[in-house]
Amino acid sequence: MYKVITTILLIAVLSSSIFAQEAVEKKVKKKKLFKKEQKAQEVDNPLQAPTVPEKPAVKAPSVVNDMKAPVEAPEVDENAPVFEFMEESFDFGNDIIDGEKKTHTFKFTNVGESPLIIEKVKASCGCTTPNWPKTPIAPGEVGEITATYNSKGRPGKFNKAVRITSNAATPTKVLYIKGEVQRANPAEGLPVKKKSIVEESN
Repeated sequence: MYKVITTILLIAVLSSSIFAQEAVEKKVKKKKLFKKEQKAQEVDNPLQAPTVPEKPAVKAPSVVNDMKAPVEAPEVDENAPVFEFMEESFDFGNDIIDGEKKTHTFKFTNVGESPLIIEKVKASCGCTTPNWPKTPIAPGEVGEITATYNSKGRPGKFNKAVRITSNAATPTKVLYIKGEVQRANPAEGLPVKKKSIVEESN
């Protein structure tokens, strides 16, 4: 009887160990199958990184090439009128007495191929009054621009500009006058006051 019970127990232990081993093997097989399926999915559907659009290549400016590029000179009208002054500045000297008006005439010739039209002449100060031809100066014709300086109340050195605007090839031209004004001596050169008719009769 004891032998029978022992044999039954041994069979039960052996069978349970066999079942346990089979269960472990099944789990291992399931894990292997699961890993194979995951790998297969990764191969079939690989994770794709978001694609970044490529920026267009920007060509860096080449200083050397820019310097080599031809520089276009402004077009000049060959037939435009041209100023030719005998002088472009004048010095009155230092013998101007306070209160005197001094005038200088700048003579010029139109050496261009078309009539010269002076649009405007403006002095740099209200103490200087310019005068100029208001009619066109034909090619080869001579013209005059005068500048009158009023020295009243302006003792000392002066240097004034007269700006000319015209249709010449060089549209802006500047003339200069300068000098020095001396203070008037109150003891000399005072005008003599004339007597009135009433004073003369007495």
